[in-house]
Amino acid sequence: MPIYEYYCEACGSTNEHLVFPWSKEESLNCKTCSHKDIRKLVSRFSFKSPVDNLNWLPSKETLSDVDRSDASSMNNHISRIKQDRNGGN
Repeated sequence: MPIYEYYCEACGSTNEHLVFPWSKEESLNCKTCSHKDIRKLVSRFSFKSPVDNLNWLPSKETLSDVDRSDASSMNNHISRIKQDRNGGN
């Protein structure tokens, strides 16, 4: 069930309401002042795609200093990636 945000014209507060498909918006009122003069706001949303999961992959430029034939060079590079992903910790 969607949760919508409503702005109260009377008191200026913003409230969230769980709205069922069978419910009528006219029956909603402000949770702060109980006034009925509320309007639905356009809420922010996020969209996650499978491609977003690949954003952490290193670019060709970051691989330029890695010697692919040297295991310790590869290990150092992987350690730097892990540090970057964990915020430097």
